Amino acid sequence: MTRPAAPLRALRHLLAGAVLTLTASYATAAGSPCMQVAGPPIPDLRSALVGAQRGIVAAEPGSVPGKVSPAGIQTLRTAYARISQAAKLSPVLLLCDSKQLNAFAGYLRADLPAVAFEAQLLTFLQDNEGEVASVLGHEFAHILLGHALQRARAEAILSRSDASPEQKQLAFSRFSREKESRADEKGFSLAVSLAGYPADSQQNAVGKLLRESGTTHATYLDSHPGWLERKNKATHLSSNQHYIAQARQLGRTQNMRALGELTQTWLQAFPDSGAGWYYRGIYLIRQNKNGSGVTKAFETAVNNYLGSTDLGALAQEDEAEVDYAWLQLCSALFAEGYREESLNCHGRIRSAALREDFARRTFDSHVIVAGDRQNRSDIWLARSASGSKLITNDESIAASNKQYAKLPPTWTAMRFPAANMQDK
Repeated sequence: MTRPAAPLRALRHLLAGAVLTLTASYATAAGSPCMQVAGPPIPDLRSALVGAQRGIVAAEPGSVPGKVSPAGIQTLRTAYARISQAAKLSPVLLLCDSKQLNAFAGYLRADLPAVAFEAQLLTFLQDNEGEVASVLGHEFAHILLGHALQRARAEAILSRSDASPEQKQLAFSRFSREKESRADEKGFSLAVSLAGYPADSQQNAVGKLLRESGTTHATYLDSHPGWLERKNKATHLSSNQHYIAQARQLGRTQNMRALGELTQTWLQAFPDSGAGWYYRGIYLIRQNKNGSGVTKAFETAVNNYLGSTDLGALAQEDEAEVDYAWLQLCSALFAEGYREESLNCHGRIRSAALREDFARRTFDSHVIVAGDRQNRSDIWLARSASGSKLITNDESIAASNKQYAKLPPTWTAMRFPAANMQDK
């Protein structure tokens, strides 16, 4: 999670055939002892670490790196268990002692991801489970997003480039900072939206590291964003999450007047909040609004979930409201008469229960969606003798019915200009 001591380390990843090792940009001090504390058991950790990364070694049997207390190790294991369940991923978890405030992720072998957590960082965070989970979420995010392999590919490209060493380092540093920002976003989603840790956990952890580092802004050659930038982003995400918690409570108590006031304030502060626009749409529905004004609210919600610029799409993609926003949008499109667009839209709904809800609200049982993921121009609509519709990307299936036609290009999320606060 911290920056390397020497910027040039950002270009020293180790590869052994198809095996990507723990990245040297996060390398610990040479010979740092590590013990496994969770994840798939490694019978011979000493051999596994020798083959993967020269900077870390197996701790002596019975010794605990950094003399971390049993309570501290239990905190780390508990946070790991919750993040692992949220991410649906179980990497090897190592506790290492390099005397650095650091954590890093990579692979011991091609099919075995690993996360190493430094004992000094665990102690520095005072065994605060939420803050420990925010660091683990960040490292799990690197694995989920494939950043280690992307780094290796970037290095390979740069190694063949005619650019100067300084230009290569500058290019890679910019690339690395972008990946670190994405890992911060996804890590927040894993720890808060999925694992249920307090919304300010990442903010507090980054704030401690900001005060400890004494530096605020990144330089051109830094591999990570500046601590102040990361603190501000974490604060934004935490604030948006607090708005979500308030909106959920108001929804449960059916206090629509307060929900309307909340969403006004919320969207002024965070206009690219997917949940903010979702709850705005719910408020409009409960106020008996209908038509394009409601559709615009839900359409803006899903577009923010797909490509938010401030909060970040990765930070919002696991919110419980995402599926409901798609359900409301797809249903609103149907109500406006956009039948094919509504069907195309419903493929975004991840929950089988909500897809069934969509069917009850709209076509009931009179439609079947078939075929692989469609391209923009290969969708066919057929109607059987009984009147049922079939939408498919296989023309031969459509042609087996007497009446069929090619649909216009696939609907994309943004049909309207950006929605505003004016209700129609």
